[in-house]
Amino acid sequence: MSNIFLYGGCVIRDAYERIKDDHKLVSYVARQSLVSSVSAETEFQMSGLTLTSTFQRTALSADLASSLFPALQKYGHNIDLLAIDLMVERFGIVPYDEGKFATNSAEFRNSGVRKSLNRPGRAIEFGSQRHWSLWSDAAEQLRDHVESLGLLGKTIVFDFPWASTTLDGEPAPPFLNMTASKANTIYPRYINHLVALGFQVYRLPDEMVTTDSQHKWGPAPYHYGEDAYQWMSTQMVKQLRH
Repeated sequence: MSNIFLYGGCVIRDAYERIKDDHKLVSYVARQSLVSSVSAETEFQMSGLTLTSTFQRTALSADLASSLFPALQKYGHNIDLLAIDLMVERFGIVPYDEGKFATNSAEFRNSGVRKSLNRPGRAIEFGSQRHWSLWSDAAEQLRDHVESLGLLGKTIVFDFPWASTTLDGEPAPPFLNMTASKANTIYPRYINHLVALGFQVYRLPDEMVTTDSQHKWGPAPYHYGEDAYQWMSTQMVKQLRH
């Protein structure tokens, strides 16, 4: 049984569900932007936060603890495949405490944790020049860390264009104020930087870029149809056999 480490959003997590019986998930780092992952760790009390979901509480705690690199270090010798997607970057980031950053996720916004942070600032939007500058530097740190662990050749990044239509041909709903057309003008710059850094990138075929209005997590431009998840899981297995 191979060991898989997932970093990113629900897309690769849902794809993994198709192969979970034959491949072990050693760690899943979710809702943690790359900029937050290279930020200094912040300690805070989970008590009093208005989150009832264990997953959400864990994700928020891990985000503020900047858990990605320590997790890679911990499991690195056992990782057969590191699969990454960039869906989490859509949230943007929030600066605080002169140099630290948190992911501006729904968990962050709804938990009340912002009140416990030292001098939080305005959110930095995904795609802005400030976000790009911070993220591109963080991406280089990720490459160096992965390479130092001998994992660069075992790492794949999935490139998922957002869907503008559903499987039924209806318009896909936007994510907050971000439409598929807007997202699809922003993501390529980030993906191309990862390619330049030496990461293997797999792009979802255009014919599979549709959203499923009956998706278990609800309709969204990054909630795809079954054929897309099957394609993703197949790429994971192919990489494991490479």
